[in-house]
Amino acid sequence: MNIEARRTYHDLYVALHRVHKDAPDTWNDVQCNYVLTSIMGGRKFAWRVVGITPAALQLWHERPDTMPGIARMAGIVRAHLTPRLETTRRLVAPTDPLSEEEFFDIWLSGNETYLCLKKENRRIAIREVIPIRNPDGDLFSSKRTHPHCGPLECEFLNKLWEARSSSGEDERREPPP
Repeated sequence: MNIEARRTYHDLYVALHRVHKDAPDTWNDVQCNYVLTSIMGGRKFAWRVVGITPAALQLWHERPDTMPGIARMAGIVRAHLTPRLETTRRLVAPTDPLSEEEFFDIWLSGNETYLCLKKENRRIAIREVIPIRNPDGDLFSSKRTHPHCGPLECEFLNKLWEARSSSGEDERREPPP
């Protein structure tokens, strides 16, 4: 993300922080969460996928290769490791707005996601997540909140499936790059 984009996101956050402090009944935590989701949701850096549950990988694998990526992802969603409302509260709670660096540290770490089945995306603990190296959010990025599975993602998931299927020694390892 370029410097100008970072600055504008931070400026929007500062404005939101100000109205939250000025009119907390109107701009409560839930309303602020909606605004931050609208501003940042669906951007590759904002809801970066860092893992996938074994059940989601299994469902993806069972879908025919002839289906387009989006259809193949049906039933698979992004789940936040940290609830979005909790991240929003950390951003708007301080008396003064956070610095640009602090804002992005909290925003980016609080918005890491993993792919899971819809039914797994509840307030229950997921017992196992297969890690995915995705530092820039290039994999599974989308302009929507639902994960996108294009050719790059399909190839990645095929390699991940093959690595897990052929390896009995370490079920958590990632496919070779």
